[in-house]
Amino acid sequence: MNAGDSARLECLLNELVDGLLSDAGEKELAEMLRNNVSARKHYRRFMSLHAGLVWDYATAAIPAEREFIPERNGSFFRAWGLVSAVAAALVIAVGILSLARSHWLNPEKDIVDLEMAQGAISWSAGSGVRRSGLVGGEHLREGSVFVQGENGSAQLRFGDGTVITLTGESEMAFSDNGQKRLTLQKGALSAEVRKQPEGKPMLIHTNSADLQILGTTFSLTVDSARTALSVDTGTVKFIRITDGQALSVTSNQSSLATLDAKSDLQLAEKGETPTPWHRNFVAPPSPNSKGIWHASDGLTPARMQAVPYVAATKQNGTQVIHYGVSARAPAGEAGGFASLVPGSTITVRYRTQSPGHIVAFMTCHRSNGSFAGNFEAVLSPLAIPATPDGWHAGTIAVDEMIPLIPKYQTTKDTRVSLLLIHTRGADSGLEVAEMTINQPR
Repeated sequence: MNAGDSARLECLLNELVDGLLSDAGEKELAEMLRNNVSARKHYRRFMSLHAGLVWDYATAAIPAEREFIPERNGSFFRAWGLVSAVAAALVIAVGILSLARSHWLNPEKDIVDLEMAQGAISWSAGSGVRRSGLVGGEHLREGSVFVQGENGSAQLRFGDGTVITLTGESEMAFSDNGQKRLTLQKGALSAEVRKQPEGKPMLIHTNSADLQILGTTFSLTVDSARTALSVDTGTVKFIRITDGQALSVTSNQSSLATLDAKSDLQLAEKGETPTPWHRNFVAPPSPNSKGIWHASDGLTPARMQAVPYVAATKQNGTQVIHYGVSARAPAGEAGGFASLVPGSTITVRYRTQSPGHIVAFMTCHRSNGSFAGNFEAVLSPLAIPATPDGWHAGTIAVDEMIPLIPKYQTTKDTRVSLLLIHTRGADSGLEVAEMTINQPR
């Protein structure tokens, strides 16, 4: 908490114990305690100290062997007043301790640490109230995490060291009452699961499959009708919901479960990630790529037109909109669609209707499917000569791209799972005709 929040919390707590807290103040205090770990710790210290002072006062006010003998000179009434004051103090103390008990003997336990938040990340406990604009370092109790936008990523760490990373448009509910339970409604998930307690595997539910995990590294891609699983190490029990058919998917294997149970579940061996990589949009791209496809008319090349997406959400709920074109790894391809080596470059052929900077953004994973960071670089049209019809061809050295999370760096084991070309702010009419990931000769 900052100094202003600390001062406000102190004021609210004093009003609480003095019996002066208004309904609005009570709601404000409850919100501060719900959303801030430091506030809850201060609340506990404050209440413990205050309750202790009340009890100390009661002990000092009533000597152990003192007798109250009524006297005609009014001492009876003075003694009774003292007893009344002590009784009132004890009532306050009991009330305070009861309030503390309701909050802390049955706490709403924080389950995960939000280690990284990139883009528009929000959380909800299911009560209809959603906290937006989350940043790394926050602690979350049971609920649902929402990742919006092509460039969104959220990394959650459980108490045992298990790490779950969501990328792209994703929605996941989580709980842990001695056994981890996740529900991935949509999106891409990569997981590094520590060894789970005997008889209590991590359980993941999707629209088309159930998974049981004792400890492994894997990735998962989910939409409304299919679940694509790719396992790097360990074993995942993979169960198709429609008919209950199950497979054990082990190291370097993948499988796909759909709502169609006409054929058996199949195992496949993971293949090598292609390198280099090129996309020219002569044919419509895969459904998980973003943009509006335009075929060539003979004069203008086939191209993708940028579409709006939510790049971030401020704490007041205001959305930040960017416009972009993206290429994403097909469902189930944990290794991404291109591998990077020292000296790799990205070339983009694009044009805009109005001047502006173009940003190249990429999300990377390791060959085992674990998250490997987000990176970006800016292309300035002023530095890239255009052809007579307005097309620019800009090249970016991957080694010079800025890691948005410093602990991640591109290495020879880095694979590109998302390449996003976008503009920030107003729509500049961005169109992309080609994207290439080149390898050094």
